[in-house]
Amino acid sequence: MPPKRKRTAEEPADATTATKKRATKAAPAATTRKTRGDMSNSTPVSVPPAASSKASAPAKPPKTAPPPKAAAAQPVPVKEPEYTLTRLNETFAHYADPNNQKMMSTEGLQRLFEDAEISMEGVVPLLLAWTCKSEEFGVITLDEWSNLRDLRVDTPRKLQIAMDDLSRLLYSSSTHIPAPLAAVKKKKGKKPEPEPEPEPLTEQGIDVERKAAAARQKFKEFYMFCFTLMKNSEARVLDMETATVTWSVVLQEKFTIVARLQEFIQAHPSYKAVNKDLWTMTLEFCYAAENKDLMNWNDDESWPSMLDEFVAWEKSRRPEDVEMAS
Repeated sequence: MPPKRKRTAEEPADATTATKKRATKAAPAATTRKTRGDMSNSTPVSVPPAASSKASAPAKPPKTAPPPKAAAAQPVPVKEPEYTLTRLNETFAHYADPNNQKMMSTEGLQRLFEDAEISMEGVVPLLLAWTCKSEEFGVITLDEWSNLRDLRVDTPRKLQIAMDDLSRLLYSSSTHIPAPLAAVKKKKGKKPEPEPEPEPLTEQGIDVERKAAAARQKFKEFYMFCFTLMKNSEARVLDMETATVTWSVVLQEKFTIVARLQEFIQAHPSYKAVNKDLWTMTLEFCYAAENKDLMNWNDDESWPSMLDEFVAWEKSRRPEDVEMAS
């Protein structure tokens, strides 16, 4: 057995050197661990976090509200020039017949209506004839044209406005008031049924009724004018074909019963003409029968024979309703 060697003074140094070498190999771990001496004599060292492999995205700018949309530009209304008698006559001359400068024929009226953006198919041509007090349909003389001065009309645009206003006056729903009893003729020997007492009207109600009555009177004047305008000047009656066409233009927009009346006339070709009495009472019949059930129509009222036969024809078309009513 070999004898033990005594430790020399250099060995501790070698051991210390070896310890330092081992400590150097374990250096990565030493960054997070400290000896007791180190912790007592040195300040803690923080290790920065590992850098991210991806670069941070740039910050997005804050959202802002979109600017308000600009309002659509409104068309600027064209101001019509002030009325003058000179312009009224110039307008007539522009549309007058080339062969007769004192007359506006159908061709001139068509050009006038095109420039005024008015349809020739509706009631407006009749309204214009009534306003001008024309004596022949489709023709307006210079003297008749001068009647437009009361409406301050001297351009096509003003004519359009005036005809629109007149149409609203005559065809407004507020003019659909019941026919007065005085307008309905009664047969002899039979007394009319007593009418219920009307409710008192307020001041506003009286004004509305007054305007409706005035509009109804104006419509009757226009309606009667059409009879004179559409018939031959020497004739006392209006042929049935012309009468039905005029009724469709003048009355059908205002009274729904007119369509059924025309259907009845087409189914009964024996009716050839319309005299003034039948023309007048047809309007009163429309006021009286509109929105009413003809199954309960009062036969005591006196109407022209054509209208009585129309009511009987209406009842015969619905025999089941007749049985239920009886």
